[in-house]
Amino acid sequence: MRAATRIRAASHAAQEPVAHRVHGPEHVVVAESMRRVGMLLREKGSLEEAEDLSRAALAMHRRLAPADHAGLVRHVSQLAILLKHRGRLAEAERLHRAQLREMEAFYGPAHPELQGVLLQFAELLSLVQKHDEAERLARRALAIQARAVGEDHLDYAEPLFNLANVLQAKGELREAETLRRRELAIMRRTYGESHANVAGSLHGLAMVLLDRREYAAAEALLLEAKALRERSAGVESPGTTLILAALGRLARERRDYAAADSLLQQALARLRAAGYTDLQEDTQYVHRELAILYEAWGKPDSAVRHRRLLIPTSA
Repeated sequence: MRAATRIRAASHAAQEPVAHRVHGPEHVVVAESMRRVGMLLREKGSLEEAEDLSRAALAMHRRLAPADHAGLVRHVSQLAILLKHRGRLAEAERLHRAQLREMEAFYGPAHPELQGVLLQFAELLSLVQKHDEAERLARRALAIQARAVGEDHLDYAEPLFNLANVLQAKGELREAETLRRRELAIMRRTYGESHANVAGSLHGLAMVLLDRREYAAAEALLLEAKALRERSAGVESPGTTLILAALGRLARERRDYAAADSLLQQALARLRAAGYTDLQEDTQYVHRELAILYEAWGKPDSAVRHRRLLIPTSA
């Protein structure tokens, strides 16, 4: 585990008994402390223990503060992430669906409080290949945010990013590219050309272009994003590492399998050195890319080793 994660784990683990002593066994502060400890257990890879604690925290919060929808969103979101990591996507979908119905009944269908729930649910639906419903929810979230802050505001970039992800997964690459470029324009206008926060938008646009097989343009954007990440966060930061993995995919699609293997293995080694487990999203991405690489390269045994580490992505 990374040093920062160890410190947070120790801190939150210490907070739970303190919260019990100060507030008693039943209090929203205790529930939140339990949720945070559950989050750290998930980061460590202790998924069963994390799920048990997260379920208990959610149940306590529902008993004590059923009208605190913002708090419920935090608890439900964490439990849904855990279920996703354990491959129980149908259960995660039911959880998100029930939460959305509950919030629509309380707030109405177009309230700004619904935006985060819509985005998370759309992401899950896209993962289980319910692309049309995912798109409807993502477009709802985008429309809600447009009414709330306008289409030039920084906060509008998040639902743009989410809808672009959904459309990219659906194969609607032309509109996905348009949305990525709008998001990038907002980030550049807000932060400037050379800010680290622009790197994520460059990376996202590059991935759409990679899907469109516009390899030269994708490579230029990835190298620009990598340079920004390295200047701001260092060569071995998670953001830089994911760009390295994307460059590995680019090399594989160009059939430079040896270069792809080197880049992806570097990315996997960096994530593991940083304390990432095989169940975490970033590591899953690299394992998936390595499996695809070895299948294309005619190395089925190596491909199987990485396929076995992947969480199922069907409901």
